[in-house]
Amino acid sequence: MEFMCTLELLEGQARVAFQLFNKRFQRSWRYLSDSLGFDSNCALDLNEALPNFQKGQFWKEITKLDTCHKPKNSNLELPTLRFIHRFISATLFPRPETQTIREDELKILFAIVKRQKNSPVKAMIYQWLDVFGHMKGDRMCTYGFSYSHKFGVKY
Repeated sequence: MEFMCTLELLEGQARVAFQLFNKRFQRSWRYLSDSLGFDSNCALDLNEALPNFQKGQFWKEITKLDTCHKPKNSNLELPTLRFIHRFISATLFPRPETQTIREDELKILFAIVKRQKNSPVKAMIYQWLDVFGHMKGDRMCTYGFSYSHKFGVKY
């Protein structure tokens, strides 16, 4: 909770700042990508990493549908791609409704199908800021932490 409440972009979006356990951190995109376990050779920006991505053409390739208006998971032809999308939407871009395929998720599916390395760390942070951006200020991480901190208990 504290991480999400203090998350912000710095220096023209070249760095990310956040707070954990009342300690302030600033990290580069590469550091975050490496920390999340993405390969250090991965491109950090989906748009730069996937210059050949054409939404409509790729959508037709994986669904056999001509239009890509409000893409849905159920439109995907291959069960494997449907599962991969569910996994991506539940882990990288968590939100209550995961049936709709976001453009970033479609780009990640494109990278998987075309076997192109990328790190979606920027897209993830932007989505987190979009979802949790209204929550600003210092917050304690959990009730247990604030309770123990209040009474001087050290872990």
